[in-house]
Amino acid sequence: MVSLDMNSSNQEDHWQWRCNDSQEHRWDELRNGKRLGRSIDLADPSFPALAVLVCPMDKSGVAPWTTCSKLQIQALLDQHRTMRIATLRPDGWPQVTTVGYANEGFAIYFLCGKDSQKAFNLARDNRVSLAIDDDPSLVREITGLSIAAHADVVNDPLEWEKALNLLFQRYPEQKSMPDPLPTPANVRIFRLIPMVISLLDYSKGFGHTELFTC
Repeated sequence: MVSLDMNSSNQEDHWQWRCNDSQEHRWDELRNGKRLGRSIDLADPSFPALAVLVCPMDKSGVAPWTTCSKLQIQALLDQHRTMRIATLRPDGWPQVTTVGYANEGFAIYFLCGKDSQKAFNLARDNRVSLAIDDDPSLVREITGLSIAAHADVVNDPLEWEKALNLLFQRYPEQKSMPDPLPTPANVRIFRLIPMVISLLDYSKGFGHTELFTC
């Protein structure tokens, strides 16, 4: 392991993190681990900067962006394929459902029925909250994301087709496409644009979170 210090003229912007510079290629393994059928340990120190980032907060309690934090958030987004998403019903009650998703960078896509309650809720108010995590056997291995986002309907035909392909690629175990295929006539595809991301990582302490604004 090598230790890297990232300093600026502002003492509050001091960062310290450890990175195994001979293992950079393993980010691809981390980001694709579950889809390739491998078990990935997010606390494994051979993955750069995971569980060892020292993240100072600014006076508002929001952490500054770093390559380190972006990579960890990106890895969690890429590693999973289901999320819990909360939309707002007309009576004000939040409705939480589990949906499949795919992402391109920090842009997250999911689909639902054209006449579903979710689609109806989002037509009224496109604010959502979502959670992405898994179920580790040890408490200190709990990691996850809690995200506040805006949901926009994908209307562009090229983006619609791209998003649908990304969603199907999330399931390489499925050898063929479902029949009949979803179409814009019967499903809505939404693009989620994060506004606030909370990164949960128990390896840094019980209930440890870092808050980032996008």
